[in-house]
Order: sequence, then C-alpha cells, then structure tokens
Amino acid sequence: MASDSVSTACDGAPFYDIHTPSINSPNHLSDDDINVLNKCSYFAKTLESIVTDIRQNGYTERELPAFPKAELLTIMGKNARKKVLRGRELDSYLRTKLVMRVVGGDITPPPTAGNFTLGSLLPALTQGYDILKGVNARSLHSCLNYGLWLNIAYQTFEFSKGQGSVKGSWANWLTKNIGISTSYARQLRDLSTKFAHYQKMHNLSIAIKDLYKMRYEILHMLNTERDIANFWLGNSLA
Repeated sequence: MASDSVSTACDGAPFYDIHTPSINSPNHLSDDDINVLNKCSYFAKTLESIVTDIRQNGYTERELPAFPKAELLTIMGKNARKKVLRGRELDSYLRTKLVMRVVGGDITPPPTAGNFTLGSLLPALTQGYDILKGVNARSLHSCLNYGLWLNIAYQTFEFSKGQGSVKGSWANWLTKNIGISTSYARQLRDLSTKFAHYQKMHNLSIAIKDLYKMRYEILHMLNTERDIANFWLGNSLA
C-alpha cells in the first residue's frame, strides 16, 4: 500500500544542539547563530521530505518544524550593522543605562478626550520613561539576587544528592519544585556569579537578555581595567 512508504515521523531528531561545536564554523558566528542556521537546515530538509511525500503519495504525516525567520534575518544583517562594544567604550555605554534614582508609581492610560500638544505631553512622557527605566533596573537587580539563591540551591542539591537524601537530576528538581527551566536558571546563576558583587550593576536599566549577550565583553572589561572595575564595584565616584 502507498501509505507504507510514508514515515510517521521526521528523519531523526533535530540536530541543532548549540553545545555541539562545528570546526567549519566561521569565527564571527556565535553558538546561538550556529544553532539558528542548523534549525534552518533542519527546516529545509524536513520541507523537502514533505514535498517528496506529497508528490509520491498525495499526503504526508510529517510535521513542519518552526522556521526561525526573525533570527535568520538578524544574522543576515547584524554583522555588517552592529558594532561590538568593548573596553572603555562599553563602559561609557553602560553608564548611560545607570538609574541612580528609581522613580516609583504607575503609568496610567491617557484620558480619552483632551487637546494635547507636544509640550503638554512632555511631563507625562518623561515621567513614564523614568518609571520604565526603574522597572528594568529593579528587574535586573532581582534577577542577580535570585541567581545567588539558585547557586546556593544548586550547591545544596549536589550535597544532598551525595548524601543520598535526594534522587534525580538538578533539572528535574527545578522543573518539579519551582517550575523554572534549566536554561533560564543556568543563565541567572551565571550572571550572578559574574556580576552580582558589582554594586552598580544592580542599577542598570537593561534587559537580562542584553546583559547575558554582553557578559564576556563586560567581564573582560572588568578584568583588564582596574578603575572601571572599581567604579562598578562601588569603590569609586568616577
């Protein structure tokens, strides 16, 4: 029967493990870039198999995987447009993101009726942006501190497992008891280990994902520029 020649699953598991190195990968590609490109290759391979099934049998039972269009478009243009900040240039950029006075409050919607001018809108827009920057800073502060808690939990888990009082993996324990993914927990633990002791890092108004993307450049900056490190530690007013 025709249906016997149609697979009910894709030809093998996806091969886009970011931890699998590629000796042929150009140096300008990050692990995340390589992961995206592997997903694209897997999508193309699966799509070709689906088309073959339909041409030969009139149908397919394969499932089309997600295609990382946005990520691919970023890779196609980011290397030409985006400059990687390092050293004192990176320090100058980060200092523009410092929020030394956190503005509290809520951003309410504007009134449904009113005669607005750009001048009359400025106070609400300025205050609202200050509130948003404060929210980002508080979020990063919380993430860095939470990562410290996760580090203690990991050490305690490993000790308990060595004693035989707990079984299973750290990943399963996290998922079952907290609900946090292993990758997110690892990200928070990594950032906390690197930056939580830098007092002024807690006042940065940037997303946690942006700090994670810049972590190696920031770490190199702190390890090579003593005056910059002292500033972020809170030991300098410069």
